[in-house]
Amino acid sequence: LVERPGVPELIFNRGTALSSAGNQDEAIKQLEQAASAFIDSSHSAAADFNIGNTQINSGDVEAGIDSYKDA
Repeated sequence: LVERPGVPELIFNRGTALSSAGNQDEAIKQLEQAASAFIDSSHSAAADFNIGNTQINSGDVEAGIDSYKDA
């Protein structure tokens, strides 16, 4: 990310790692940034799906369902 800060795949990976580490708020920000930066809709869908996972794991089930629908 330091050498290639705008690469959505790297932002996605960071967001996913942050989610796994329990940092849901920052994870969602990173995953949203990745979703909007991806050109390929399947990659955006994967980011939205991970946002849903993060939201559900943090107890926000309704937001998670909405994110799954976006995916």
